[in-house]
Amino acid sequence: MNLGELRAEYRRQMLDVELPQLWIDTDINRYLNEAVNEAAIRARLITDETTDSVCKVDLVADTHTYTLSGKILGIARVKIDGQQKPLSRNSREEMDSEYPGWETQTGDPQIFTELSDGVMRLIPSPWKDGVARLVVWRLPLVAMAADSDVPEIHEKHHFRLIDWARRCGYLKQDSETFDPVAAARYEALFEASFGVRPDANVQRKRRENRSRVVRYGG
Repeated sequence: MNLGELRAEYRRQMLDVELPQLWIDTDINRYLNEAVNEAAIRARLITDETTDSVCKVDLVADTHTYTLSGKILGIARVKIDGQQKPLSRNSREEMDSEYPGWETQTGDPQIFTELSDGVMRLIPSPWKDGVARLVVWRLPLVAMAADSDVPEIHEKHHFRLIDWARRCGYLKQDSETFDPVAAARYEALFEASFGVRPDANVQRKRRENRSRVVRYGG
C-alpha cells in the first residue's frame, strides 16, 4: 500500500470520507509516518548494509569512538575492509573485567562495543585509516510525502499501520475526535502486531545481551 492508499483506508475505517472531514491529509500523513517509525523501533523491521550514509564508517588512525547515523537502532555486524573476519561484540564492562588496560591498545580492531545509542567504540583503536562496513537495524531514511510513496517496511505489515494512525487520530484534541479509550484500544492492537516500544533500559539490555567475551589482547 502506498501513502495515498493508507490514508484512504484510514478515512474509511474512521468514517471520515464525506466532507467536511475531521482530519486533514497532513495530519493523517504524519500519523502514518509515525506508525512506520514505531513499527521499525519495536520490531526492528528494517535491516540495512548498503546505504553508505548509514552503514559506512570512515576510520581515522588512533580514533576509537565513532558517532553513527541517528537512523541506526542497533548494530548487527561490523567488518573492516581488508580484514577477513567481522568484529566480535563485547560490552565495556566485560572488557574491564577480562582485559584491564584495553583502552590504551592500538592495532587492527577485533572487537566493537556499543557505548550508547549511536556511539560505537573499536577495540583496539585502529592504527591506520580505514573503512568499517556495518549491518544495522534502522529507522526509515525519509518520511513518506507523496501519495505514491511506500512504507519502507515489508508490505505484509502495511495494513496494521492503520491501528497506530487511528490511535493518533483519537488523541486529536477536538470534541468530535478525542477518545482516549478508543486510542488505547488501537494502540493495544498495534502493540499486538509489533511488540512493546523498548525503553532506554531495555535498549541497553539489548546491547548487553548480544555481547560475548572473546579471546583478545596480549
